[in-house]
Amino acid sequence: MRLKFKNQDEKQEWIEVFVGGACGLIAIIAAIVEYCLGENGALAGLFKDVFGTAVVVVLLLVAAMPKRKPKNLVGLLEQEVEDWGLSNAPLIFKAEGYQTAKNTPDKTQCFLLLQDPKEDYIPLVGKKLNKESPNWLEYAQYGGAIKTTGKFLDMPSYADMVNKDFEIELILSQKHFKEMPEINSIIGDLESAISAHCDKRIRADKKVSTREIKLKCTRIQTKEDIYNLIDALDFIVSLVKVVA
Repeated sequence: MRLKFKNQDEKQEWIEVFVGGACGLIAIIAAIVEYCLGENGALAGLFKDVFGTAVVVVLLLVAAMPKRKPKNLVGLLEQEVEDWGLSNAPLIFKAEGYQTAKNTPDKTQCFLLLQDPKEDYIPLVGKKLNKESPNWLEYAQYGGAIKTTGKFLDMPSYADMVNKDFEIELILSQKHFKEMPEINSIIGDLESAISAHCDKRIRADKKVSTREIKLKCTRIQTKEDIYNLIDALDFIVSLVKVVA
């Protein structure tokens, strides 16, 4: 059986636990053998002492090890966000052929949301729509002829997200939301929920007289920051699913 890990940190932690556990198990077995053999258990006693000491050494090394920093933070951020997008398809799509709006020149990429999730989501799930599907571009093409999706998250480049504080625009102007008479109050509730969930990492501000929320995010500096961002995006999608 091949083990699968979410990321390199998880793999490294598993190796550390495995090595320490194996040394401890050998030390326990050696202690039992030494006890059973009595005076003839000198070799078993040696194994017990060596591997018992190894457990302590492994624990000390793990405790003294500095926090691992990724070799390529931009690459990891890109991989995690792209994987997040694919895992939430076909509710959302990474926009293909995206063109930056004049009023948001710093936003270079975006994710799209189905215009009518209640009507389209379940049939698309049944079709197992993915990036290899021939109809994928009908939904992922930005500004295409088939208006089945609308702009959902307007984002800066991954390099910008690593180099400085940044903003993400959360846009709920899809057909489904426009038809909700209570959408303005709902967006206010979403703003409060996002700010509360993300604590100080991300601050949400509702744009006046629009169906948009501005997410003010601190720059990505560590792997933990990336995972916090993915957690925030997951939370936002969960809220949209409830509202939709």
